[in-house]
Amino acid sequence: MAEKEKYKETQTFGYPEVWMLIGGLQVGLIIRFVQHWLEGSYALFPFETLLFLSAPLVVLMVFLWKLRVEVRVSAKKIAIHVRDWYRHKRAKIPVAEIEEIELIDTPPAAQWVGGNISFDHAHQFSLQGRRGLFIRTREGEEYFVGVSNIQQLKPLLRKLKKKLKS
Repeated sequence: MAEKEKYKETQTFGYPEVWMLIGGLQVGLIIRFVQHWLEGSYALFPFETLLFLSAPLVVLMVFLWKLRVEVRVSAKKIAIHVRDWYRHKRAKIPVAEIEEIELIDTPPAAQWVGGNISFDHAHQFSLQGRRGLFIRTREGEEYFVGVSNIQQLKPLLRKLKKKLKS
């Protein structure tokens, strides 16, 4: 029988300032190409140059658009699945192997300044900045699992902590 999931979330890359920067660069390249094309000065900015400069931006946009992190929390395990267009990375942490679990709620502005929390030796699974679960297993492995809806996760976290203490 399949276990019932208590919390499920799918994260996507959601920084609008990065999307605007990449899109602005792409639009700027196209405008510059059209200007040279209308003026008749093809030699200054040939179509091949536009393709050469635009291709990495398009590849980056597709990569970021396809990037996903799925987090599932149940009474028996915490499952994380990271996927992009060419690979999948999975981690399953059984609740029985968890020694410590802690909710980290850093303000969103802290990720852009020096006040950001850093987990140097932890496996990090997050597209939402520094808000989520910090987990230490009995073997000493550390994980940081980003979560965007912390309020929904708090009651489940209290139950998991009670289960770990018993």
